[in-house]
Amino acid sequence: MSFDAKSVREVMTRDVATISGDASVEEAARVMVGNGISGLPVLDGAGVVVGVVTLSDVVTRLRAGSIPPPADSTRETVFYDAVDVSRLLESLVHIGEHGGVKVSSFASTRLLSVSETQSVRDAARVMAEERVHRVLVTDEGGRLSGILSALDVVGLVARS
Repeated sequence: MSFDAKSVREVMTRDVATISGDASVEEAARVMVGNGISGLPVLDGAGVVVGVVTLSDVVTRLRAGSIPPPADSTRETVFYDAVDVSRLLESLVHIGEHGGVKVSSFASTRLLSVSETQSVRDAARVMAEERVHRVLVTDEGGRLSGILSALDVVGLVARS
């Protein structure tokens, strides 16, 4: 199977969880963990994508408060497992100081998108070059129609 023959439309995730920029950091974390995803498009009041927030963004934001990183973290980039994420969320609920922090205050406004008609190879190249785990997929009108994640691409490879 040629990755040039497969369009993004055929592989992308269509049912995309999103969040409002006015949502709290706690809500963003719960939506991501609850859906088993690591990033969310951030929408404005009109439903237009204005940013992307990732679980890494949330964890970094929480760590900037009073929540420490995992005890075994010695690298600049910290990876959290499910237990660490659960501990962070539990701390967030009890600390309360993050309750007023809105997603819009730390979401990335750097939006990377591909069209539904691009090949999976082209989209994967964008992801690799930009060092991101997901790209937004837009239709002809520029509206969000899905997300292509690294896991979607890996799934395609595994099924080939």
